[in-house]
Amino acid sequence: MNKIVLILILLISEILFANGNTGGMDGGGGGTLPAQPASVFEIQEIAEESKSELLYLLNGYEWREKYNQDKPLYKKLFLGPVKAQQVLKEIRLEVRVDKPCYTSANKEVDASVYGIKTNTICLSAFRIAQKLDRAVAKREVIALLMHEISHFLGSTEEEAVEIQKDTSWWILNTKLDSEINGETIRHGFDGFEFKLRKTLESVNQSNFTLADQQLSEALIALTQFSRLSNSFPYKLFNYQDEQYQDLLRLKLVWARQFIQTQVSDSDQQNDIQEYDSKFNDQDFFIAGEEWNWDKSHLYRNEKIQKIHNASELIELLNYLQREYEIRSTYIYQVTFGMRWIDLKGQMTVPKNNSWNKYIGQYNVETVVCDLPNQRENETRFEITKSPAGLFFRKIFKSASMSDPIEFGSYNVNAYLNNYGELADGSVFMTHEMGGSWSTREFVDSIVSQIVLQKTDHDKFKLIRTVAIQPKDISKKDWTQTCTFTGSIQY
Repeated sequence: MNKIVLILILLISEILFANGNTGGMDGGGGGTLPAQPASVFEIQEIAEESKSELLYLLNGYEWREKYNQDKPLYKKLFLGPVKAQQVLKEIRLEVRVDKPCYTSANKEVDASVYGIKTNTICLSAFRIAQKLDRAVAKREVIALLMHEISHFLGSTEEEAVEIQKDTSWWILNTKLDSEINGETIRHGFDGFEFKLRKTLESVNQSNFTLADQQLSEALIALTQFSRLSNSFPYKLFNYQDEQYQDLLRLKLVWARQFIQTQVSDSDQQNDIQEYDSKFNDQDFFIAGEEWNWDKSHLYRNEKIQKIHNASELIELLNYLQREYEIRSTYIYQVTFGMRWIDLKGQMTVPKNNSWNKYIGQYNVETVVCDLPNQRENETRFEITKSPAGLFFRKIFKSASMSDPIEFGSYNVNAYLNNYGELADGSVFMTHEMGGSWSTREFVDSIVSQIVLQKTDHDKFKLIRTVAIQPKDISKKDWTQTCTFTGSIQY
């Protein structure tokens, strides 16, 4: 449904700007040549590496303008049926190194929303390199791309110029550019996750003294990470999910408070009294009351449950570790410029996973595809359950797949965005990976839709539709649907 809405928005934007989109940088001006002009290939590299930074800037803009939600541009970017961050996720980039871009009226421009494919920003490094000094090239290219992104959300030319100038000003007036890079972000979050895992290991071994020290270090690492990921004009997380981080951190703080009550030392009785007094003979307190969150905080009224024993502590730490693993996946995907998880704050895993009813081995007997059989050489599918989780695995003629999909969780290179049960009892999942706007190799955008149905007690039908967007935008996009049938071995 979201993809249908996005297509409608893109079609509307083409109509709106058929005669009005000037292409951002084309606004006239003097004829002064830059002292050190950027090369065509420098402009190309900046553009191809810009997707992550554009997301951080959009998140920052949403936060910065959240008290101006009646502003027409804010409404278009963040309050419509599809948010700007989602549009950025789906948009393609075409960089032209030897020719200009064009408007719908065939006017030559530096950039436009008309590329060789739909849902594409065209950027002419050929034209831009002549105009930009190397010292300002990155700032101005990113600002120009923001101009074009806003057009996909229905901005007028005046509004697009406004956000272009605003973006350029914020980048100029921040010193964070050297720090807000993928390696620094990933390293910071990995350090926090490592300390959180060690905490859980120590609790499982009933070593609460060590667990207290490790969780203290984890919270310090998380604070350091948050300072980096929350510095204007950049924000790693969107408005809702950043507030969810507040809730997760509060739960971590009170997990540590409970751990301190388990440490046998001279302060133990005081720690127990302090912990109990916070709950005041209740089993919870309200999150917003602890850290004075204002009324606009989305998780203000969430309950922080009291922990009564080590088993409940382990359950909470497992839950927190899982939530942070999901966010780790988002961080890896975003910082590598790939398709990212659509975080919506609190992500709850269904208590009754409908795929549990489909555990077994599915032996493939027939395969029918609507395109030549390019990729479909599976001999069977397996749905297995273990203490580690519920997994879907494809088995090929030559070897088993090395990276199975875990339901309700993640892996770093691909994410199971959605799964559940349909009205007829069949089960479905949506699986995304890669990304067509990136400088990384082998990152074609792949979106798979899978529906599995039992046609009899020991028979099945699996329908898989795979949409491929090659990284090389000159190559043809394609979609293949294959139907697999065969027998089930329980």
